[in-house]
Amino acid sequence: MKLKMKLGTRIKLGFGCLILLVVIMAFFAIYNMYLMDGKIAIVENRDRKLNVSTSMERSVLIVSRGIRGVMAGFDLDENKQSVSDGLKVYNNAFAEAQETFYTKDGRARLARVKELSAVAIPLMNQLLESGQSGKGQSLVDVNEASIKIKEWTSEITQMEHICERDSKEAIVLIRQTYIHSLALLIIIAIIAIILGIGLASYIASSITGSMNSIASKIGESSGQVAAASGQLSSA
Repeated sequence: MKLKMKLGTRIKLGFGCLILLVVIMAFFAIYNMYLMDGKIAIVENRDRKLNVSTSMERSVLIVSRGIRGVMAGFDLDENKQSVSDGLKVYNNAFAEAQETFYTKDGRARLARVKELSAVAIPLMNQLLESGQSGKGQSLVDVNEASIKIKEWTSEITQMEHICERDSKEAIVLIRQTYIHSLALLIIIAIIAIILGIGLASYIASSITGSMNSIASKIGESSGQVAAASGQLSSA
């Protein structure tokens, strides 16, 4: 059985469906922007971790280079200042890392770095003092300090590589989210266009159908009136 509705009801239904489609598209757009914002926050956090670990690694390398300069007797004041500045940068970076690395694995790595630095930094200070005094240090102590400093640096470098890998993974993740969101919005837009064309055709056919029906009835009525007038005239 064909559903019969008034013309006004059909128009209201058509526009209501179009508004519903717009609301659905807006909802998906806002939701996908929310997902993108969450992924961006992850990227920013991992990028901050990478910057902190890079600062820690560079500061340790600066300190090591300064100590080697002092031990070799070159530019004592400049290398001493370099060591002091490097340790200051490292301490600031490590303090920031304690606020940034909040996962269980991150905390464990920071604890390991702190443990190694507690051994390496005193040895570095001893090398610095012996280089300044010119007394030198036994080969065993130098080797021991080199080993501990290398372990310390290696742990920081490994942490930096992990942060770099996590940062790249986060960038890939946000790209995938963007592609999926864009594809979904395109699909919804295509569906909305198709339904919009269908609704427009339905409304147009409803209007033209009603107008044609009215015109047909008027034509029939005019014919009947003309026939009746003819009969009266002949009578």
